[in-house]
Amino acid sequence: MHFSRRRRETEPPVCHGDMEKQPEAAMRWLGLWLDRKLTFKTHVEKWTAKAEAVAHHLWSLGNTRRGALPSAVQGAVRACVEPILLFGVEAWYPGTTSPRWRQPTKEGPSRIQQLVRKMSKALKQAIRAILPTWKTTPIAVLHREGGIPPVHQLLEARRLRFSARIKSLDHAHPLAKRTTEIAPRPIIKCIKLKYQLPPKAFPTRLRRTNKLLANCQRPTDGSLSPTGAAGYGFTVHQNGHSIRHGAGRLGPAEVFDAEAKGALEGLKAALNLPQSVTQKIVVCLDNIAAAKCLRGKPPDSSQRVFLTFQALAKTHRKTEVRWIPGHTDIPGNEQADILAKTGCAQPEPADAVPTLAFLRKTARQRSKIALSHEQCFTTS
Repeated sequence: MHFSRRRRETEPPVCHGDMEKQPEAAMRWLGLWLDRKLTFKTHVEKWTAKAEAVAHHLWSLGNTRRGALPSAVQGAVRACVEPILLFGVEAWYPGTTSPRWRQPTKEGPSRIQQLVRKMSKALKQAIRAILPTWKTTPIAVLHREGGIPPVHQLLEARRLRFSARIKSLDHAHPLAKRTTEIAPRPIIKCIKLKYQLPPKAFPTRLRRTNKLLANCQRPTDGSLSPTGAAGYGFTVHQNGHSIRHGAGRLGPAEVFDAEAKGALEGLKAALNLPQSVTQKIVVCLDNIAAAKCLRGKPPDSSQRVFLTFQALAKTHRKTEVRWIPGHTDIPGNEQADILAKTGCAQPEPADAVPTLAFLRKTARQRSKIALSHEQCFTTS
């Protein structure tokens, strides 16, 4: 296979011993079909045909008079047809617009309308399997009543999810390196400025996808105010009396991150007590997901907080994490809830960055907002 955007002139074969291999029109690698010009037409055709086969099978299970429940068929479409149809879109979907090669500052259509039309045909066949409709039913009505977004909305949702996935990668990951901006070098006065400025990186598909969401940190009690502010609070009890307490606010984060931060700050406050060396410390919080991660494998979101907590607990050797039910009039937990709400009212830290859980929620919300503005879902 010879990859080139030029017109096909000569494609020399490859000789392996006495055998001569001619270049194929496309090659398969990890499920992706790569053609000579990397247009991904073959890839879309192959996977669209598989999705159409599944859609035709679902369509054969019923008709306008009888068949399976629409909710059951819709679940089958979301679970079977969509993953097949959207397989590998992270590798080729550039968005609705893309920069020009000769003029990177200008953007134009991404020239993938033909691929989107092929995928839309398979998706419409799957939607017709959900609803007992006639062939003359408008497409907008099919999408609205079937609860399946159009193809371009599904592609944009996958693109946002891929952006959140890039944020969770380690700095040494190849994809993370390809999205890192070139840091400017120190300015030397004796050299002209135009020779010192680094070349502006071309806005590739990965770089543009990475910029869809803000940067985040890479690898008790918490509260979220109605405005979205995340705060934490903790209180240290001994012999039924509160001897230490504190509160604070995080940047763009979720309750899960605030719970972990509150547990860490509470453990630090307990370890600073002079009698903590010989006593057992029990960390109680009402978020079972955060409690499991504090005792087990740290998650991707707020990973540094979980690792720091586990390191301190391992050093103390007498630290235990317990889950307690929330809003059940437990004195320490109710006090921590009040402190967490107080932390939400504090100003946001200047150096705060979004957490991965917040970015994933943002990606889901942006997809839902875009879907709510879609014409086929707003038509009365």
